[in-house]
Amino acid sequence: MLEDQNHFNYNIALKHLEHFTGGEISFETVTSDWLRKFNEFLKTTNGLRCEKPLSMNSASTYFNIIHSMARHAANGQRIDHCVINNPPINKRVKASPNYLSIVELNKLASTPCNHPRLKNAFLFSCLTGLGWKEIESLKWRDVALANGSWHIRTTNISVPLNGQAMLLLGELGNPECNIFNLHYSAALCANLNKWALHAGILRQITFSSAKLSFAMALLNQGVSIELISELLGHRHVKSTIKLLQS
Repeated sequence: MLEDQNHFNYNIALKHLEHFTGGEISFETVTSDWLRKFNEFLKTTNGLRCEKPLSMNSASTYFNIIHSMARHAANGQRIDHCVINNPPINKRVKASPNYLSIVELNKLASTPCNHPRLKNAFLFSCLTGLGWKEIESLKWRDVALANGSWHIRTTNISVPLNGQAMLLLGELGNPECNIFNLHYSAALCANLNKWALHAGILRQITFSSAKLSFAMALLNQGVSIELISELLGHRHVKSTIKLLQS
């Protein structure tokens, strides 16, 4: 649920606050200048378990959480209201899907998830490039054996399945039944990111991340844009280039 996602963000914001303060803070410490310095800290610090700086949106989210806590403290007369007036404003930018490296995908694969079907569906998406809508509607009749190789056949594409993908599917089922039997919800998104957090991935991921991860993995292996575009079911190569540049 959304509460789970909020808890995720609050937990990460708290860890950054502990890093900034060294684990010690008092109400007297929280001044307008302190908030400004914390804001600047978030703009330059790396993620908790990676060497990349926080995105502008992440820095903005974590600062707003701490500023909200300061507002509660001011309302409770713990700190002066002037401290929270005119806070620094970070302009949010449109988020783009994050692709996952091979190392990160291996971490996900080796990390237990409290929703096994979700784990299998996400990793299957990373291996095949199928988007959420295709994953959600995928039926066992779409799995076909042709010329000794297994494929997933949808309306627009036929994607070859390697051994890893077949293991994620498990035993073949009723042709008319959905393979993963998942439905989009806030709880599903929260479970996806809880699993990622347990794997040490401290940024939000979606099934768009999985599709992009598939495309980027092929590109890094030297596969042509034209073939990647075909495997993704894109009508125009421009759509593939736009995805890879996102």
